[in-house]
Amino acid sequence: METRRWAVCLVLTATLSAAVAVALAQAVGGPAPGSARVIEAQEFHVRDAAGNVRARLGLAPDGPILTLWNADGRPQVQLYVDAGGPHLVMSSVLTDANAPEWERYSSAEARLDMGENGPVLSLSDSKGKPRARLSVMKDEPRLELTGKRGGVTLHMGSSGPVAIMSNTAGYPRAVLHLSPDGPYLGVSNASGKPRATLQVGKDRASLKLSDATGKPRATLQVGKDGVSLKLSDPNGHVVWSAPR
Repeated sequence: METRRWAVCLVLTATLSAAVAVALAQAVGGPAPGSARVIEAQEFHVRDAAGNVRARLGLAPDGPILTLWNADGRPQVQLYVDAGGPHLVMSSVLTDANAPEWERYSSAEARLDMGENGPVLSLSDSKGKPRARLSVMKDEPRLELTGKRGGVTLHMGSSGPVAIMSNTAGYPRAVLHLSPDGPYLGVSNASGKPRATLQVGKDRASLKLSDATGKPRATLQVGKDGVSLKLSDPNGHVVWSAPR
């Protein structure tokens, strides 16, 4: 009886020793092959030596969010996912320290968004004003540049490349389009009304001049049959033409 009791004790001791050895091995050398560790929480903070939060992984109202702070306590990088898709924001400007984290970046200097129609890269100046925007929407690239005296838009449309130059009010002043039928150049006034267009097609070239309201008043055309010129009144009626 005594012998059996000692045997049971030895077995229990050996089993406990083996369990402790495995636990120590996992603590020092990592988890054993085939095992997995899962840490669950609603929010994680990473602090520096001074106790300041430098990284945070948590949840915003619309989804998960990762925020990184610099040494001055300003959030510099934000990666989050909402109903519209993933977003990456990099900024050196903090607009409202009291606003929720996901609303602090109206002055973002760099932003990458992935939406339903494609990716969008936006760059802003130090005051948060958008200056450059590169996007691929429905497989068509588009570049928008904005400066103090106007902007330029370049994009690939369904009928060919288009370049648009606009004034500070956003009205297009010059449009250059290359379509399958040929090149087109349009020039407008400060209000966006067309004043002159030049178009070259397969068999003809035409120049059209319009008044301040955008109504065509003179059309010069060169085609297979020769040269023609038409002058019109404000109502669009031809008042003179050549050949007659």
